[in-house]
Amino acid sequence: MRSSRAGRIVTTVVAAIVIVTLGVTGWLAWGQHLPLKHARGAPPIGESGRSPVDPMAVAEIGGAKENYATVDSLAAVAGQRMLTREELLALHENGADRVRLAVSKFDSGRAIVLLVQMPSRHRARLATEELAALQRDYGFERADKPTPPGVHAGVIGMDNPAEPGGRAHYQHGDIVVRVEFRGPRRASAEAKFFQVLTAQIQAVEPDD
Repeated sequence: MRSSRAGRIVTTVVAAIVIVTLGVTGWLAWGQHLPLKHARGAPPIGESGRSPVDPMAVAEIGGAKENYATVDSLAAVAGQRMLTREELLALHENGADRVRLAVSKFDSGRAIVLLVQMPSRHRARLATEELAALQRDYGFERADKPTPPGVHAGVIGMDNPAEPGGRAHYQHGDIVVRVEFRGPRRASAEAKFFQVLTAQIQAVEPDD
């Protein structure tokens, strides 16, 4: 009986030592990297600790997202037939490089967000201006709703037989951003266009 009790005591002591050892080891491995509240030199957390914005970020616009993860070049974009020959040429001649494409479907229509990285800010500005000019040539009229400086936004005119909606181009550094929404009903398509455009502008701000 005495030996049994002694064995239980030894087992309990050993278990306690193991638990303490694991706790200390865990603190050494993880706890020492956790900043103490208000500690001097501690890395910032929350809003002030967020990493810089990704210049190729796509806003969370909702809808049923389609998978375009493999579309990462202008040649791949051309294969989707979302841009005209003139638009592709404007991007190509200005040195289009990396591409990010996002497409979402809604009851009111379809949203397309395209970001194209150019070799320089200058090339991005030239491409944006060319795309904005083509946008006007294609029948997109200046929208009544105000947009931030640097954003070339337009909506399909009342006399234009094309599917209603809006399209916008703007520059962010060496990135060209294109936002489009088209749908069968004019009012809902235009409203959703400006909603998607506002979200994307918040994700990647336009240059003035």
